[in-house]
Amino acid sequence: MESLIPVVNSLQDALVSAGVEVTNLQLPQITVVGAQSSGKSSVLETLVGHDILPRSSGICTRRPLILQCHHSTSDEKAEFLHKKGMIFNDFSKVRDEISAETERAVSGKAVSEQPIVLKIWSPHVVNLTVVDLPGLTRVPVDGQPANISQVIEGMVRSYVASDNAIILAVTAANTDIASSDGLRLAREVDPDGARTVGVLTKLDLMDEGTDATDVLQGKVYPLRHGYFGVVCRSQKQTTDGLTMQDSRQNESKFFSQSRIYSSMLSKLGTSNLSKFLSKILEAHIRKRLPALTADIERKLHGAEAEAKILGQPVDSLFEKKSALFGTVQQFLQIASDSLEGRARNVKLDSLVGAARIRDIITHQFADRMRKMNDRSIISDEEIATVRRNVIGTGPDIFVPASAFMGLLKGAVCRLEQPAVECVESVRMEMENVMNESLLECKVRERFPALAGVIEQVAGDLISESAQDSLRFVRHLVEMEGAFINSDSPELQKVSRALHGLMAQQQLPDDSGVEAAEIDVPDGTYDGSDGGKLRYVGGQVVEKVGPVKLLNSSSGKTQWQDMYAVVKQGRFRLYPDRKMQNSSKNLNCAKCVVGKPDASLGNSAISLSLVDAGLLFTRKEQIVILAPSVEDMEQWQSSIVHAAIAAGKGPKTTSTVRPRASAFVREQLEVQMLKELLITQLSVTRKSLSSAVPKAVMHLLVNAVRDRLQVGLTERVHVLSDGELSELVSEEQAVSSRRKAVQQELLALKEAYAVVSGSMRR
Repeated sequence: MESLIPVVNSLQDALVSAGVEVTNLQLPQITVVGAQSSGKSSVLETLVGHDILPRSSGICTRRPLILQCHHSTSDEKAEFLHKKGMIFNDFSKVRDEISAETERAVSGKAVSEQPIVLKIWSPHVVNLTVVDLPGLTRVPVDGQPANISQVIEGMVRSYVASDNAIILAVTAANTDIASSDGLRLAREVDPDGARTVGVLTKLDLMDEGTDATDVLQGKVYPLRHGYFGVVCRSQKQTTDGLTMQDSRQNESKFFSQSRIYSSMLSKLGTSNLSKFLSKILEAHIRKRLPALTADIERKLHGAEAEAKILGQPVDSLFEKKSALFGTVQQFLQIASDSLEGRARNVKLDSLVGAARIRDIITHQFADRMRKMNDRSIISDEEIATVRRNVIGTGPDIFVPASAFMGLLKGAVCRLEQPAVECVESVRMEMENVMNESLLECKVRERFPALAGVIEQVAGDLISESAQDSLRFVRHLVEMEGAFINSDSPELQKVSRALHGLMAQQQLPDDSGVEAAEIDVPDGTYDGSDGGKLRYVGGQVVEKVGPVKLLNSSSGKTQWQDMYAVVKQGRFRLYPDRKMQNSSKNLNCAKCVVGKPDASLGNSAISLSLVDAGLLFTRKEQIVILAPSVEDMEQWQSSIVHAAIAAGKGPKTTSTVRPRASAFVREQLEVQMLKELLITQLSVTRKSLSSAVPKAVMHLLVNAVRDRLQVGLTERVHVLSDGELSELVSEEQAVSSRRKAVQQELLALKEAYAVVSGSMRR
């Protein structure tokens, strides 16, 4: 099977030569990490078979070195990517070029993230690619930046954090393994040790009587791929001229003759290490290649999209005009798509554009309208005050229609606020759509002056359309209070109750009942008969007490002491105060207030059921004999109020004129006006809930969408050539970014061609 290591090498060449950071794509590669003086440079030189790395006190490696080894049967040679085509046969000059190239990028003792790519062909190497990184340090020495340790660790971490990286953690065997900087960093990014290979150097320099067998066997800190032990040249041996071949022979001799290490030779020696690394790198590349291909394709699409947004350089007047109109058209398309629900950048955490506007004009506006409590919009006291003001000094005979209209207009006006808030919320979302559209097409970054013009035109249009919407919405609210359709089914139902109430409120001239103003605080009171009364707004709405019931169903007139309760729309009769085993249970809304028998006295109330056959026949009557006029009025008030609460006023015969005080009548009329208001407000809410969203969509959303193109076109068409040139003048940063994206695009296209070809093999 053909090796895939050259595929990664080709990717590195393409990306590095184009100036694209290799770590940005997270290529499968072996990264060498370790502390200064851990021996990692010696390990790499032993793998290559030549002295190629600069040597000095302090940091030797100051730029990442991507070392690509190619097994070849021809003569040894080397080539740098930054000097492509120049072949090095003298490896001492390779070391000099690394030093010189390092100094060209960074001077002094600082470090740089810009990598150097070195290719080596030799019969003494296996196919392998490793990245040598600056050694980890803790204390800066003379000439080094104060933050050198943080800079180096950040650089190393950027290479090893990816799952695509195999970590070669180098540690000197003659140091405490627990203090190994390489293993510490590897453990942080690879806590399971799944992609870390440990390397112990300087096994020959350990104190007498000590060895590294426990570490090599994974007993101290286990790694999935285990540890390898190597013995490389010391600095003195290198200075004395010990060749790399002699060094490998010495290493082999050391391990084979060792009584301690001879049993684990497969995990010892540079030769075994290089073969293992080549094998594991090959498997790792094969495993990660599909994901790498998808990553390259995704980044390629992103670079193509950004290049399209950045466009071509604008130098000539023709190019500037094309850029201006093209940018405006792109903005208009993005904004239109967002307002019509075709946005390309869909958010996962919030609604935007058309979805947000729909939520505002349907759900949010409807919720605000529903939360407007009809019963709390206007109080009984306000209704009574308006009623009295409308009547003035006139006769208090009928419920004034003008009172109802005046009250309705005031209540409807309070529904204006949710409609205004709806318009304002949509206006803010429209501004957000325009801002997001500018961000998406990168107008601010490329042409900030043009972005200012677009913002002004769009902002003015949104403001003007929002004012139109507000005026129309306010007119809608005013229209709802201008005319009432009294023939609507909702009002007809309540009107029937109103007519019944008005009929029974006709007082004879000789009634002798004086109009009285009674101010009774809301609450429950003891009645004169030992029962209970509950007042609301000065009116008895519930009554409990003893009554005398006239029962004539058997043909004989019999008076019977009973206990009555009027509550929650029902009239109930009980045999005693225990109020158990109700003998009669009537719906007050179905009662008829009839004419009392004169022989029973003036303080009698007669009730008969409308529905024949339900509880009583039409001829049957329940006659309650009240002990006083006041008690009779209390029963009457509670029964009528219960009937109104049940949705239907009590019926009355045309000849009946029950005695009632002006106070009782006013309270009943207040309740009836309130029921009428609540009914009409419900109708108004439904009407506004339908009309306001339509108005907002037509006068604000659609108006801005349809007029935006005309407004922008008219604005730019009147520009002089000089003004036009100023609008599309690019910032230097935009020009630089365009060049970088073009380089990245070329590199990614080449990289995609490389990986696509390898996938087809």
